[in-house]
Amino acid sequence: MDLAQKRPEPSSLSFLYPLEPEDRDVYNAAADVISRRFTEGKHHVGAAVRDSSGKIYTAVHLQGVIGEPAVCAEKVAIGCARTENENLVDLSVAIRHPKPNEKNGRLLVLPPCGSCRELIGDYGGRNAWVILEVNHELFKARIADLLPLRRWTRGGSLAAALTRRNSAKTSPAMSLSKGCGWKSSAARQGSS
Repeated sequence: MDLAQKRPEPSSLSFLYPLEPEDRDVYNAAADVISRRFTEGKHHVGAAVRDSSGKIYTAVHLQGVIGEPAVCAEKVAIGCARTENENLVDLSVAIRHPKPNEKNGRLLVLPPCGSCRELIGDYGGRNAWVILEVNHELFKARIADLLPLRRWTRGGSLAAALTRRNSAKTSPAMSLSKGCGWKSSAARQGSS
C-alpha cells in the first residue's frame, strides 16, 4: 500500500484545533514575507510568530551554500521577536514557497523541524501553538502535542522563567540581559 494514500483524516487527529481569525493574520504575514522575499537558492521558507502581546514578527530562512549553516525561518523570527521584547511566543507558522518548476505552484505550510519544535517550546512553553496543514486544510496544535516525550519540567525552561518574571514583577533572581543570555542579579549589579 502506498503510504501517501493512507493519510489520517483531520477528525482522527484530536490534537488539531481550528484556526481563530487572528491566527490567519499570522499565516498571512508568513505568506506575505516569503512571497515578497523568495529567492531561488537563498530564501525558500518564510515564518511568522505572534508573541503573547499579539505582535507578529516575520522572517525568511537563510540558506547556506553547503546546507550546514542554513537557519530555519522560525528560528530567525523567534530571534526577531526576542530582540524586541521578552514576551512568550504564542503562535508560529512556516510556509514554503513553490519552486519555479512546480506544477501546483501553491504555498505550503511546513511542520516545524525537531530543532524548531524545541525552540518554540523553549520560548513559548508547552501551550504555544503551531499552525499545521493537513489534507490542504489549516489547523493549529499545541507544541506539547508535537513533543510528547519532552521533559517540560527540566531545570526550569526559559518560558517558565519568563512567565514567573512577567507575573511577579518584583526583583527576580534571574532576568534576561539586553541582547544576550542569562545574568544573575548580582552579575548585573557588578557590571553596572
